[in-house]
Amino acid sequence: SYNYAPTFGDLDGDGDYDIIIGEQFGQLFYGENTAGPGNPIDIAGVSYNYMEINVGQASVPQVIDLNRDGLKDLIIGEKNGNVNYFVNTGSSTNPVFESDPSMAPNNFFLGEIDTRIPGYSTGHSAPFVIDTEDEGYMLFTGSEVGSLEVYTNIDNNLDGTFDIEHANFLGNQEGIRTHIVLEDLNNDGLLELIFGNFSGGLEIFATDIQKYVNVSTNEPEVLADLRVFPNPVSGKVNLVTQTTAEDEKTVALYDKLGRKLLVRNWVGATLDIDVSQLNSGIYFIEIIARGNYRIEKIVVE
Repeated sequence: SYNYAPTFGDLDGDGDYDIIIGEQFGQLFYGENTAGPGNPIDIAGVSYNYMEINVGQASVPQVIDLNRDGLKDLIIGEKNGNVNYFVNTGSSTNPVFESDPSMAPNNFFLGEIDTRIPGYSTGHSAPFVIDTEDEGYMLFTGSEVGSLEVYTNIDNNLDGTFDIEHANFLGNQEGIRTHIVLEDLNNDGLLELIFGNFSGGLEIFATDIQKYVNVSTNEPEVLADLRVFPNPVSGKVNLVTQTTAEDEKTVALYDKLGRKLLVRNWVGATLDIDVSQLNSGIYFIEIIARGNYRIEKIVVE
């Protein structure tokens, strides 16, 4: 195989980033990272034909919880120019995907995105989704001809048509079959755009897009009684809830760069997390229960 397109995401819920790799023939490689949160990546090997997913040719995946149910989904670009959406119907530690992109709950024509232009039979979509303060999710995608398209109106519209915000975000062509990633590389709160194309090499562009950190809950009534204390903290931080005491909950700890440092399953009313070995600074605790989430900011002294 060839034409590899790697991406990373915590598919098995153990707090570290596993690898998914797209390739020329439309399938996926998968490699489990067994290093644990905060450790150098350790992938013993990769397996081919992950979940028997096949999108045709030139698969370009991203791991993203697109429907915000607490489970990591997959979006996959392909040679034809559409974007495929594969819904995770498993759990946070055991993902399950229907292999056929045209079978429910999947959507092979997400947002009705088509990166082909007149005169071209192929589009080579290469999607990358970010979360923003104002627009919610935004989808960027590279293309056959090199233009970078941007789509909005994604949240609560996964079966509808997305709005095209920019037909060519950079205003010029940057080679052909472009791929992009957005990340805050210099920790200034703004996302940088890392741009590659078929010829090889990378370019980095500054943007004015703010990195988004959600510190609210999408369903307040589910975790409304959650208490996180003490804060600031130097030893153990305590989590207490009664409304979801009998539910299986997932708790994750992130640093201010969005790196997941710890993940833990929680059943019961109380949970203690030892943060005494962490450097001083700001961290975020995410709690997921009944498909809903809440994020609390803590200060470690």
